[in-house]
Amino acid sequence: MGASHFQMELANLAKCLLLGFMILWIQIHGNKGCFEAERSALLNFKKFVVSDGADVDHLLSSWVDDSMSDCCKWERVTCNSTTSHVIELFLNNTRQHDIDSESFYDDENIWFIKLSMFQQLKELRNLNLSYNYVIGCTSLKDFEGFCSIIYVGFERLSELKKLETLDLSYNHFNDSILPSLGALTSLKSLILSWNWMEGSFPSKGFERLEELDISGNLFNSSILSSFGALKSLKTLIVSDMFNTMVVAVPIQGFERLEDLDISYNWFNKSILSSLGARTSLRTLKIGWNHMEGSFPIQGFERLEELDISGNQFNSSILSSLGTLTSLKTLIVRGLCKFKSLVKLGLGGNQFSGPLPECIGNLTNLQVLDLSFNQLSGNFQSVVSKLTSLKYLLLSGNEFEGLFSFSALANHSKLELFLLSSGSSRLELETEHPTWFPTFQLKYIDLSNCNLNVRTRAIPSFLLYQNDILFIDLSHNMLFGTFPSWILRNNSKLQVMNLMNNSFTGTFHLPNYKRDLLKFDISSNNITGVLPKEFGLVLSNLQL
Repeated sequence: MGASHFQMELANLAKCLLLGFMILWIQIHGNKGCFEAERSALLNFKKFVVSDGADVDHLLSSWVDDSMSDCCKWERVTCNSTTSHVIELFLNNTRQHDIDSESFYDDENIWFIKLSMFQQLKELRNLNLSYNYVIGCTSLKDFEGFCSIIYVGFERLSELKKLETLDLSYNHFNDSILPSLGALTSLKSLILSWNWMEGSFPSKGFERLEELDISGNLFNSSILSSFGALKSLKTLIVSDMFNTMVVAVPIQGFERLEDLDISYNWFNKSILSSLGARTSLRTLKIGWNHMEGSFPIQGFERLEELDISGNQFNSSILSSLGTLTSLKTLIVRGLCKFKSLVKLGLGGNQFSGPLPECIGNLTNLQVLDLSFNQLSGNFQSVVSKLTSLKYLLLSGNEFEGLFSFSALANHSKLELFLLSSGSSRLELETEHPTWFPTFQLKYIDLSNCNLNVRTRAIPSFLLYQNDILFIDLSHNMLFGTFPSWILRNNSKLQVMNLMNNSFTGTFHLPNYKRDLLKFDISSNNITGVLPKEFGLVLSNLQL
């Protein structure tokens, strides 16, 4: 008994060692080519490709019936690097039609695919059949005879036990294929956008789905309720579907939903209260619906991306969105329609690209904060129109080109202008053309702005400023004698930073006390000794 047990254990050990050796050998050497059954299946598909009378040789040209040809090296095919099984097929727009042409949807381009041809690809993980205009069973009388062929093919797709991603977008399928798709038990991503599906969506069989795109179909609005049963769903795209007003839709479930796109529909604002309870949401796209009034912030604190373009929200939404501290991307196309807007604060985001010209139409703006983004281009034409501005904050961007301060000549209300840059492509000119300021600044930051690169002169308009509290002209390589007159003319001055320039001469102080808290003139060419009254006149300095 003991000897027999020992022999069985020894036999099992030998089997394990043999299996381990085989796995190791495959990992080291791999299969030297694709499997014959899979190669034959792919060649059968190529035979099925119809080029509408054109030369078919250019379609799938690397797919050749040659025993020496490795199908793992064919175009649109990806194999597992260890086992050499086909795991991905990218057959989108196989016939290479012009998908941007209106003729793409002509009946003559309708195609029939026997999906049963793919059943030999047992290890397939990703199948992309988008943009092929494959027909389903529709009302087109001429094609009724093909229905049985097509749907037998879909039923056999269920044999692809490892299929995780299926893209059938931009075809001609209707909702009768859905039960067969529900049999794909490993499916995680299903893209069905722009087909001919309508009615309801069966949740049965799709419990493992993590991504679902049904945009551009004809499902009814109650479909959102059925998706709550898809417990694994993380991404849901239902854009461009409903062409009538969608009122309160009960939304339950969606515990794991992270990305939701309901743009280009007819939803009103009532849906937002339900969505706000989905604490897992990170991306919300609700652009181009029929939402108006204010935006309910509660529940959306964790949003990282929000698109509210093309709705009728009032201007209070902009101040409300400031409380969404996790927001990284905000898309607000249609912002320029807020003609009565007084304050616009978009600082500290990641906005990029040139400043929209239409912002120049917001002529009631008193506060414009675009600081610390990644904005580029030239902003002069926009800013010159905003003559009601009091506060203009543009620091920390990537602006370029020449900005002439004369563009602010008519900004009589301007009190704060911050343009600390660091962009080597931006130049700031204050002397040309000749102009006279109508404003009295209190805060001005022109540090590191390539200021007056032709003359390196200190801005002469500062001679007319008497209320400055804060001035920073550092890191501009300015020449000339030290501008002691800035101290004399501005009795309320608290911060003065002229470091890293090339000012020369001696340093003179006014004869009366100043309230300066910070004073930096380091890295210049100033000579002589400090005035003996330095400690009295600047007694409030914070060291």
